[in-house]
Amino acid sequence: MARSAAERGLAGAEVARQLGLSPAAWRARLSGRVRPLTSELVRVGQLLGLSADELMAAEVGPGGPDLELLTERDRSVYRASAALDGGDELAGLEDVRAFVHSVLSGPWWQRWGSGVTEVGLDPAPGLGEGAPAWHEPRLGQAGVAHVLHLPPWSRRPVTILHELAHVAAQPILWAKPHGPQWARLWVDLVASVMGRPAARRLRAALGGEGIGLAGPSRVAAELARGRAELERLLGMEGGEG
Repeated sequence: MARSAAERGLAGAEVARQLGLSPAAWRARLSGRVRPLTSELVRVGQLLGLSADELMAAEVGPGGPDLELLTERDRSVYRASAALDGGDELAGLEDVRAFVHSVLSGPWWQRWGSGVTEVGLDPAPGLGEGAPAWHEPRLGQAGVAHVLHLPPWSRRPVTILHELAHVAAQPILWAKPHGPQWARLWVDLVASVMGRPAARRLRAALGGEGIGLAGPSRVAAELARGRAELERLLGMEGGEG
């Protein structure tokens, strides 16, 4: 949002003024320290000419996120993941598809990924070993569709579960992509699919990088609130609110 405002010649103070916020309050929303209200998201979209889809999704190009914009927290998460035995590499896209389907059909997903029954897969062909794996949410009037972009190097269980944890965490629009809510979901999903010893190793690796986990009750409350916010946002986009 900050980049979009700058491209339109709007200073942060001006955006804050039009939202009825102080500059400090606007910065708190941009940083993720404060959850933006649905009405604020809609107003920002109107000011900047952004759709709800653009407001909720990271600005990425066809090759995925800009690796030069990774935060130190992002890099810490990737280091923790690289230090683990990620499980046996899946042989091909159909094996990945079957693995994802088994996760979405399992009891953990029924509780934490409620409402998401299908996740699309993009094999990310021709992007090379340096291509990132990433999750792309696409918001439309019918709801949110999810696509995982998975280059060949990423087709191991712990990395696929990393991306599926982003799918599960997506309703928490105000959370940082690799924040404590997402970390909790990733560790618990690994426990459900790969077993508790693997989850303990993952949690220890994350802890060694200074990455903490939110409590399950906090995550459950924020997911419920986020789903309600998304429903309101969809209603407003459709002219119903």
